[in-house]
Amino acid sequence: MRVNQTFLAAWPLFSGLLLLTAGNGLQGTLLGLRATAEGFGTATTGVIMSLYYAGFLLGTVLCPRLVKGVGHIRVFTGFCALAASTALILGLFVTPLLWALLRPVAGFCFAGIYIVVESWLNDLSTRATRGRIMGLYLLTYYFGVVIGQYLLNLAPPEQIEPFVVVAILISLAVLPVALSPRPAPQFSAPAPAPLGTLFRLAPLGIIGVCATGIGSSAFYTIGPGYAAQSGMDTASVANFIAAFTLGGELGQKPLGAL
Repeated sequence: MRVNQTFLAAWPLFSGLLLLTAGNGLQGTLLGLRATAEGFGTATTGVIMSLYYAGFLLGTVLCPRLVKGVGHIRVFTGFCALAASTALILGLFVTPLLWALLRPVAGFCFAGIYIVVESWLNDLSTRATRGRIMGLYLLTYYFGVVIGQYLLNLAPPEQIEPFVVVAILISLAVLPVALSPRPAPQFSAPAPAPLGTLFRLAPLGIIGVCATGIGSSAFYTIGPGYAAQSGMDTASVANFIAAFTLGGELGQKPLGAL
């Protein structure tokens, strides 16, 4: 199957992914701004936001088994519903403890969602097209995050409306995937690969992923609050986060060619 044919077959996944990343991109920056406005403090905000990645890490271990057991579409719709509900609760009850409890839940949900999308795209791809399809996947992902930043301008972060927008976007992502006429692929839970084995096979990859993960997660976690405390308004914060993300997106093509 050629790249164009694969993209046409996978358009429900790309559509759902765009909505999801717009909602999640908006949510990440929104929470940083709201935490700053509520006076949570840098350390508290950092812990709360980093717990998302703790839940995500746990999801990468457990969710493949869940996908194998109940299927792609059920996992996707279930986790989208839970992630949307989590976003609404975060907007309704602004307390550090509750946010610390719910952020890992959101991370776990998005780990399962991304596993569904990526494994489905992998099934649709061939060895000849897989690199370009995953490149399109990343372009869609980052474009959604950029869109999410500019949705910050719809309402002040101190109001409930931005959280409602997050929930709406995540909920709408279910439609193209659930109504897709193409059947979900068969899925086998992957065999675990010890970190030491991975390091021996690709040491530069492991080091690079760890370094960029630390840097980018720190930026997305503390960046919005830093920008707000530096005197930027909401529109400027959106530009600040979007510029970082857009730089990563524009770099995909030249770095891929290199």
